[in-house]
Amino acid sequence: MVRKEKKKRRTQKRAKKPIPSRFVPVETCAQENSQLFQLPQEIRDHIYSLVFNTWYGHKGNLYVSLGENRGPKDVRDWRNKDALALLRTCRRVKEEVGDSWMKHAQLFVFTEPGKMLDALAGMSPDQLSVIREIRVSSRPIMLSEGRHYNENDGNTLLMHADVFYRLAAILKLLPGLCLDKLTVVDDLDCPNEKLLYDTLNGLIEESEGWQELHFIAMKGKMLTYAPEPGIEFPDRLKRRPQPMHWQSTLEQRDGLESKPSVSIFESTKQIRLATVTNPAWREQVEQRLLEGQTKETFGLQQDTQLAPEGGNEILIVAKRGAGVDYRVKENSPYLKKWPDIRHKWPGKTWKEIRRACIREQFHDAESDSDDEFGDFFFVSDDDRRYGDREYRVHHKDGEYEWDCDDEYALDYDDDSAYSYHYRRDMF
Repeated sequence: MVRKEKKKRRTQKRAKKPIPSRFVPVETCAQENSQLFQLPQEIRDHIYSLVFNTWYGHKGNLYVSLGENRGPKDVRDWRNKDALALLRTCRRVKEEVGDSWMKHAQLFVFTEPGKMLDALAGMSPDQLSVIREIRVSSRPIMLSEGRHYNENDGNTLLMHADVFYRLAAILKLLPGLCLDKLTVVDDLDCPNEKLLYDTLNGLIEESEGWQELHFIAMKGKMLTYAPEPGIEFPDRLKRRPQPMHWQSTLEQRDGLESKPSVSIFESTKQIRLATVTNPAWREQVEQRLLEGQTKETFGLQQDTQLAPEGGNEILIVAKRGAGVDYRVKENSPYLKKWPDIRHKWPGKTWKEIRRACIREQFHDAESDSDDEFGDFFFVSDDDRRYGDREYRVHHKDGEYEWDCDDEYALDYDDDSAYSYHYRRDMF
């Protein structure tokens, strides 16, 4: 009899307990006893601004090194996870602050432009418009443009084409961005003076999204290099007398009456990195045409006066003209002199573009679950076969260059090469 009663109770349907809602209206979380919310709204807003003004965001790899097997020995992605803890205290604080913390944040730092897109490309134009200052590396983004097969059989992979996109193209993916200050720092892993010059040229000539640009180069060679014998430079890589040329470029863009400006400073003391940012440790410099020299003949010889023996750090400060609308526009025209990401992937978001490139480069990911790092593929300089798992890639001066005929590929003086395991989330 007891067993039957127990079985009957087990089979009977029990009334479900009410599930509390995860999203409680703000009115029910008034926090009336909180001393913070007893203050007037204006004072609370001022407190929020003081809290977030002392914080800056940092996203990217702080330490990456190669082990004996040429693989990543230690890769750490560091973020200050406690910086926005105030937003997680209660729903009312989160509702009151909203996205306004971004305009109070002192600085957003990204070690790679890819990290910057990961963090910002998903935001709305209204959210991006409140960000005031960003610091980012000058390193370009490498994206896959697909594979090139033999036209005869259609199966033999000839090369894997990849294009390097500069910061001018990257900023085009952030509509609504209108920074007070954009700081671009020389990529120490890729000390290529021609790449730096090309990146800065693109920012001054065609980029939007900043009112004031600070470009920091660890060496002054980017303003002193000469063309290599027998190699024809693209016009955008030919040096011009600076800052006179960049000044003229901004005047054509913004109008002479708006008074844009470009200045170059060189560090007088090499105490530590970024000493050139201290006004007391720098001097203003400029390049002038020598007697009998024209703009067409300028830059054919290496300039030893501005930066002898490589030179100290230099800082290029460019300011847009007064009253100029420098906001990044949606569906703005493509870049004219530099490759534009939107030209290859029109109408695509950064998330869709990145997924397409990862699928192209890591098509063997499903069969790659047996390695300890997850989705890796192996590249070897010694093996010239192009199969499912092997590609040929050069490692030069801390960067990676595919063996392909890409007019935008980086050129280096060093011919060293070695094998390396590439992580799937390198972007």
